[in-house]
Amino acid sequence: QSEQLEVDQIWINRIKEKLGFSLVETMLVISMVTLLVSIAVFSYRVARAHSALEDARMMLVRSLEEARSRAATGAGTTHHGVYVESSVITEFEGAAYVAGIGSVYVLPPSITTNHAGTAVIFRRLSTRTDALVEVVITNILGETATVTITPDGAIIPQ
Repeated sequence: QSEQLEVDQIWINRIKEKLGFSLVETMLVISMVTLLVSIAVFSYRVARAHSALEDARMMLVRSLEEARSRAATGAGTTHHGVYVESSVITEFEGAAYVAGIGSVYVLPPSITTNHAGTAVIFRRLSTRTDALVEVVITNILGETATVTITPDGAIIPQ
């Protein structure tokens, strides 16, 4: 029985020695958690930038389709168009864009376009435009989305 007590005492002493974590083990766990958090934050930012690009493309396409639809149905008394600036999209009615008149949509700060003042005007009833226009939208990662408007009024998102 005394041998059993000695063996039990040895095991109890070994368990007491192993109760805590060493500094190396703690630093290793902290390093792994930091790495995982860094990867998660980076992935979140990439996903957010991609989402902002897709949202901006959809906003531009929706504005163009709305203006084309209004022109096709003869809404109002004249043509309809969309004015694209580097960070703003404006739907307007008329043969030319007039600053401050129309529905304004502001793009997120992480998004820019290659146009600083381009008007796409859809002619009333025919929906034709004057020229081929390509609007390139870019996010902070350098990813791009292109929307092409053809002279016959087709809107082609890419």
